[in-house]
Amino acid sequence: MNASRLVTLALATLACCLVPAIVFAQVPTADDFLPPVAGGPTDVKHPEQVAVAEQVVKAATAQDAMNAAVKKNVEEMAHGDTAEVGAKMVKFPSGLGFVATGVAA
Repeated sequence: MNASRLVTLALATLACCLVPAIVFAQVPTADDFLPPVAGGPTDVKHPEQVAVAEQVVKAATAQDAMNAAVKKNVEEMAHGDTAEVGAKMVKFPSGLGFVATGVAA
């Protein structure tokens, strides 16, 4: 195999390895994971990107999804829609999770 073919093969292999890494790479920020009790925000920064369907909250960021889920849980508990515990699944670009909110007297 001559040198130019070897270089071409090496570059093609490198490109095949880098493309998925670039396409699927998501850089999380501290804002995505900072709970309000640790000083994180409680507001939903992009409410137009939040969708609530049954018990699932979808948002553009983890922080928005969790904050929207907590607000929805509190709203439902205040109106007597649920018992003392509210729970929602949250979905965001980098994954999914669950948020539970409870009250006690």
